[in-house]
Amino acid sequence: MRILAIRGARLASLHDPFEVDFEQPPLAGAGLFAITGPTGAGKSTLLDAVCLALYGDAPRVRGIGGADIGLGLDEPERDQRLGARDPRHLLSRGSRRGHAEVDFRAQDGDRYRARWSVEPRPRAGDLADADMSLVRLGDGQVVAAGLKATRREVERLGGFTFEEFQKAVLLPQGQFAEFLAASARDRADLLEKVAGGELYGQLGKLAAARQTREAAALERLEAEAAAHRPLA
Repeated sequence: MRILAIRGARLASLHDPFEVDFEQPPLAGAGLFAITGPTGAGKSTLLDAVCLALYGDAPRVRGIGGADIGLGLDEPERDQRLGARDPRHLLSRGSRRGHAEVDFRAQDGDRYRARWSVEPRPRAGDLADADMSLVRLGDGQVVAAGLKATRREVERLGGFTFEEFQKAVLLPQGQFAEFLAASARDRADLLEKVAGGELYGQLGKLAAARQTREAAALERLEAEAAAHRPLA
């Protein structure tokens, strides 16, 4: 998976519409770059937008307890209380709507646009449940709609579950030690996905199979040699 563009609006400190296009100058030819800025500038919100658009979830809301979402200082009686781990916590304060959008190139070589959005309910004005969609940009076909279907299709096309994406691609602050403490097998699987090292995994399996065959042949030869006793 390769991220091509990030867009969104009304997310945390980035209330106004924003777009980061990695295919346009100066980022298109930048190679390695860093996202910098003071606290509250929206650095983490860009990463939140990526996670929301692709998976409908974000590391920052994991473990958050229920909290009031203000829908306006003049309408305190209409505040909503969201449950723990609800991604709608990432909406800007006082916002009834918001969205995150990511364009990416998948493992099949096609380009897709994943979108997570929240809209107010008709008449009531309360926050509706979040919705997701996935569109293939080449022909405009809707590949998936709804939270579960879109997340499942993104996992298939991108090659990562949300948990793997966090550890191998995003690695949220404070979780690097968790990655280092993972088993060698888990780390190897993640790094193989990131580096596209499936070929080396197959070579490793073939080498292990050959080693097993050769060890068995050696045991047979040693057994045959033990049966022939030399003359006194």
